[in-house]
Amino acid sequence: MTTTKPTSAFTHDIQEQLLLTKAQHPPTAEQVKDLQRISHLDVSAYSEMDVRAEVIDPVLRILGYAKETRFSLHRDKSLRVLGATMTPDYRVTLFEQDFWVIEAKKVHREKLRFTDKELRQALEYAAHPEINAALVVLCNGRLFEVYDREHSVETPIARVEVQKLAEDFHVLQALLAPWQAWFFQKRRVLRLMNRVLVHEVQPGRLSEFRKTINQRLDSLQGIALRNWQKSHSLNVDQRQREADLRAMTARDVIEAEFFRQAISHGDLTLITQLVAEKAPQGGFEVLHTMFPDHPRLMNDGFLGAALLALIKLEEGKLDATWLPSWLGGGRGPEGLSEAIKMLIGLGLDSFNGNPDRKLVLQYAACARRLAKINAALLSGMMQVGERRHELLRWMTDELHSSQYFSTPARHTLQFVNELQLSLTANFLSQCRIDNKEFDRSRANLQLKEAWRLESLMLKDGSDYWSAVRALGLAEMFMESAWISYDYLGHLVLCILKMSPERWQRHAMEVHLDSIKRLAAYGSHQAAEFLKLPTSGSLPGTSEEELAERFFGGDLKLFEQLRRAYSDRSET
Repeated sequence: MTTTKPTSAFTHDIQEQLLLTKAQHPPTAEQVKDLQRISHLDVSAYSEMDVRAEVIDPVLRILGYAKETRFSLHRDKSLRVLGATMTPDYRVTLFEQDFWVIEAKKVHREKLRFTDKELRQALEYAAHPEINAALVVLCNGRLFEVYDREHSVETPIARVEVQKLAEDFHVLQALLAPWQAWFFQKRRVLRLMNRVLVHEVQPGRLSEFRKTINQRLDSLQGIALRNWQKSHSLNVDQRQREADLRAMTARDVIEAEFFRQAISHGDLTLITQLVAEKAPQGGFEVLHTMFPDHPRLMNDGFLGAALLALIKLEEGKLDATWLPSWLGGGRGPEGLSEAIKMLIGLGLDSFNGNPDRKLVLQYAACARRLAKINAALLSGMMQVGERRHELLRWMTDELHSSQYFSTPARHTLQFVNELQLSLTANFLSQCRIDNKEFDRSRANLQLKEAWRLESLMLKDGSDYWSAVRALGLAEMFMESAWISYDYLGHLVLCILKMSPERWQRHAMEVHLDSIKRLAAYGSHQAAEFLKLPTSGSLPGTSEEELAERFFGGDLKLFEQLRRAYSDRSET
């Protein structure tokens, strides 16, 4: 009997194949040696327990599964069906979710094949709602067969004889290695969509469904970021963190790291320097990721990191082959210098010169405030922070630095940041025409709707502030950001303070009035630029000016929100 390679290809589109499969890595020399040892075992008298211990268990370890890891397995864990119990040999998990099952069988047979009864038993386990696995594996010590129960239960999609295990192990890897199985699940989702939607009779329903899918994906944006940051914690050894970052692409660093809140100067320097180092010749991919032609998902923190990365690209003398028109559209080192100047000017003036991106930043700020109102006033969100804190306390070494920083409030605020990204991503998808052009009119309506909701939820702010103080959710400046305090402008000045001095001189020479306004708003960094003892040395700004800057001139809304967000900690 020959080896059968996987036959569950889902598309002939090479791009989809690349995006929804993973490159295989061959086993190490030590693992090959172990596979060769298994292939020479005489299993003729093995019991089912022997097959599990001597064949299946080592193969699972070589595939990459181990207890107490993100790719784990359960042995003999019972399932309930109408009060009865059934117990699969193995339930193999990815990220604590069951995704495939493997059943051990005795060798007692002449022909090297499995019976329908044996497969039916495994299929019952796979179909249980606690598992819901498509991939079902049978092994009797001499043969591995892999079935895709949603594809065929007549013919296996892969077959490997144990005596050829070392040479044909890649066939099992292609389907069962942890990341391969994870990507199989993604393809499974697409396969189910196609199976259902190929029978659609109303063309317009496809657009409606696409909108629903986009909204669901947008809602996962913050969760995906949290998962990444959890896997690449700032609290790990700095050398290991730098090694992990260096293994990433520049694009991944931008998308995963530029949104971190309260990032240290050292870490911000590291991630932006790596982006500059990883920028390929001409820097198009990096520049287009940070500054695409159309408004992208961003917030104040993202723009601060992007500005510093742009400065480091210019320091590295990148010969830029492209820059967006909204940053001058130039090329070469001179184009980069011009882009930096334009970005500094926009950042110091709340992006007044770029209304589309200002709308995104205004919405992002409002989205974060809305998320925090919910965190303060709805017990469910605070419970998320409490559970995360409890899990970290339970799972992490007591002397790990994360234990020192972990509090329910800190985890709740992290959740608030995740919700900001999800809400803003959804805002952008709602305001794009054909997923490209930005609809400014629609964005304006969405923003005003969000402000109205914020006003209704906040009321006079008394309940909000009582909850914030009781729950320990107070943050410096964040409540007033994009209301009466220009956090973006302040952050730009902080970035310039970390940059070559010529950029500080440029800001003082060209944008002195903007810096004075920032000092009047309360920026200590602006006061330092101006060599003032305090920001109070400058005259205050009028309510009309602040309303125009942050709320499109809506004075009534500005006054209501500013009063509500004024911290009455003494009352």
